[in-house]
Amino acid sequence: MKKFFLIAAASAAVFSACTKGKNCAEKLMLEVSNPSPSVGSSVTITSSRESEEDVFQWNGPHTNLTNQSNILTIDDLKPSHRGWYYVNKGNTDCNNSLNDSFYLDVKLLQETAPCSPVNNTVSCSNIPDLAASSVTKSFSDTWKGITMEASGSFGYPSFRVIFSSNNGNKEPEDGVYTTQNTLLFDPIEERDLVSVSFLYSNNFYHCQEGSKVYVKHVNGKLQVSFCSLVFGSSPLPNTTCSGRLTEL
Repeated sequence: MKKFFLIAAASAAVFSACTKGKNCAEKLMLEVSNPSPSVGSSVTITSSRESEEDVFQWNGPHTNLTNQSNILTIDDLKPSHRGWYYVNKGNTDCNNSLNDSFYLDVKLLQETAPCSPVNNTVSCSNIPDLAASSVTKSFSDTWKGITMEASGSFGYPSFRVIFSSNNGNKEPEDGVYTTQNTLLFDPIEERDLVSVSFLYSNNFYHCQEGSKVYVKHVNGKLQVSFCSLVFGSSPLPNTTCSGRLTEL
């Protein structure tokens, strides 16, 4: 009987050692370098690791990876990277797996406009200035996005700001937006794009691509500012405008 007990104990010890040697997934902890990073920055998500045989599956916006790396790095963040990310941790020697998730809240860049135009005015280099008496915000069925329309006296330029249609009917967020040189947005474009244009003397002017537009809310009202924004209307000469428009 004593001999049987020793054999059983030895077998149990061997079984325990083999089971422990598999290092099956028992815990999953995530560490995020910055849960609220800004557009253009990078973020690193690290999952706990228990064995070289651990396999990780990462899923989220623009992300679908299955590999043995417990680290996920995303560079040059875009607004479309905002959302839920999911990680599944398993082991090639085991049948169990663990799951966890986190929300990556990518923020728009926050900057102050480098110029200080008088509110609801736009000054241009070679056309009359706009003194806006009407500045309205609405959702446009034509442009499929939030628009701001600013106009003044008859014969003066009237400005239109169109936010990316990927925002839908949502109130634009505060932050820095980048101009694109067309009125219509591609369905896969980012949410921090904006179109700025105006009509003057029956000529259509549109901003050049890649400039900054500064958006914020003042007393709950949407405000858009731009500095030395270049507008073209071929074959007419370009004009450069700075302005600040706040919905009335």
